[in-house]
Amino acid sequence: MLLAVVANVPTFGGCDAYLSSDLLDCVPWGRLIDLGHAIAAFGACAVCAFLVATPSVGIVEKRVARIGFVVMALTGVLHLASLTGLSSHADLFVPLVLLWASAGVWIGLQSVRRRPFDLVSILGISLAITGVVWAQVVSQPNSDHAAVNDALLLAGSAYFALGYPFWIALVADPGPHPRRPPRYAANAVVAMAQRLGIVVGGAVITIVVLLPFWYFATFQPVLGDPGPWQVHVTNVASEPLNVSALPDGRVVQIQPGKTADLEWGPFARTLAIVASDLPGARVFCQVSSAREVLHARLRVTVLKRPETCSGR
Repeated sequence: MLLAVVANVPTFGGCDAYLSSDLLDCVPWGRLIDLGHAIAAFGACAVCAFLVATPSVGIVEKRVARIGFVVMALTGVLHLASLTGLSSHADLFVPLVLLWASAGVWIGLQSVRRRPFDLVSILGISLAITGVVWAQVVSQPNSDHAAVNDALLLAGSAYFALGYPFWIALVADPGPHPRRPPRYAANAVVAMAQRLGIVVGGAVITIVVLLPFWYFATFQPVLGDPGPWQVHVTNVASEPLNVSALPDGRVVQIQPGKTADLEWGPFARTLAIVASDLPGARVFCQVSSAREVLHARLRVTVLKRPETCSGR
């Protein structure tokens, strides 16, 4: 997953796109992102099938593996549908977010059932939390992220994409793996210093490196340009028009054939454009969703069409 995104990073800056779906259509290897997610999902299906077929695996763990197989199979099929163009990125965004969040929960359950309180379970639980939190962040309806993120660029965040293959590799090895007790020095003072060094060193690495990386990877959007947004309005009428981005917004007079920038606000939201002629009569009214405006690259055209303002 992460490699597919990294392969496209050099061309992200050259895309005149504000939506994830537009970006996937812009970059030369946009379909590679869907392919990477599909491979990751079907790889998990193979691991789940192996766990179910392994005699040493417990009954409960096999049931959890069957759940994981179903979730990841659905995930892979939807990514293939997006890859082949059978369905649009925007139409599949919500179900894919829910499926990858469900995959995170399955990872946590599979980890706890397999090897409680070791590296596999700790990593799995952290991936489960990351998947659920990530799903809430990218799909929240009360911020500009919901308008910008309408296609899946990186499931579960960078932390999830890095830890997921490592976790799959660990779970695919059924064991047994008996725990080896740590070895400390024979001297009691030195042994105490070793234990203290491990605890302090682990805490420092967690606080200074791991937690900041997890936070920024999970909560920072892949796309997004901080506001205030500006809408580029072009007057194609044969006379000057007074235009405002909102009925109560600042009025800007735009000459015929000219373009002016109107502030839309710090967050992408529904946009209402009202244009009036010089005597003050409304001649153009248009209400667009945030996605429609962003899909049009923040460009709006106004002209004389008084019928659009009837009843407003």
